[in-house]
Amino acid sequence: MQSNRTRGAIGIIAVGLLLLTAGLTMAEDLTGREIMAMVRQTPDTEDMSSDVTMTLVNARGQQRVRELRMLAKESDGISRSVMFFTAPADVRGTGFLTVEQANGESDMWLYLPALRRIRRIVSSSRNESFMGSDLTYADLGSRDLDNYEYLRLADDRIDGQVAYVVESTPATDEIERETGYSRTVVWISMDKLIPLRTDFYDTRGNLAKQMVVEETLLVGGHWVMSRIVVADLKDGGSTIMETTNIEIDTGIDDDVFTQQQLRRGL
Repeated sequence: MQSNRTRGAIGIIAVGLLLLTAGLTMAEDLTGREIMAMVRQTPDTEDMSSDVTMTLVNARGQQRVRELRMLAKESDGISRSVMFFTAPADVRGTGFLTVEQANGESDMWLYLPALRRIRRIVSSSRNESFMGSDLTYADLGSRDLDNYEYLRLADDRIDGQVAYVVESTPATDEIERETGYSRTVVWISMDKLIPLRTDFYDTRGNLAKQMVVEETLLVGGHWVMSRIVVADLKDGGSTIMETTNIEIDTGIDDDVFTQQQLRRGL
């Protein structure tokens, strides 16, 4: 299952264990776009499910903890993911559904049980905060490779891991408005081919947010980002995403990824 998308900044999608065997010369010759294409070409999974703990931390250090169930599936070039919030009571029953087509077009819906209605997240709203976190709706989606221009920067090392460094710039003003970012810089592990850190620059060119993958797990031969910290460098808050109970290729039914199921919940 391959598509012309790169995985979302914090989309918790399993990534295959793929070691570079072509030698140092080939690695040095790779362009920024080729590296991003390699990330999406790692061995795929059919589906994945997991439990996620989302901790919201404000600038004063006060915390709010939310629990959710996440499921994802890719088939026939279509990527689907859904989140169901299970705790605490004020967000229980809230659901978020994303469906992304092979051509890069995507639809997002948020179900709010208190209002008993589904809100479609239009493009102009995707730079808004997701459920009060430091993530936006755009952060949760995948990126079409053709929507960006790429520049490979000098290789770097993070926590002992050698990393490619690639700068991505929106190809159009529309993409910049939709995401709220004028550019991003991502550090990608050379051996695992997963992002280790991403810096997000706002539309004025200022460093606004940073995502760091603090822990990874090898599940069924696939690398999974198991602890992600997203720091808002403007207001001092952060969001921590911790993933547990990860299961891969269990045969999740397509009916799970529908608006009807979004209303019904788990």
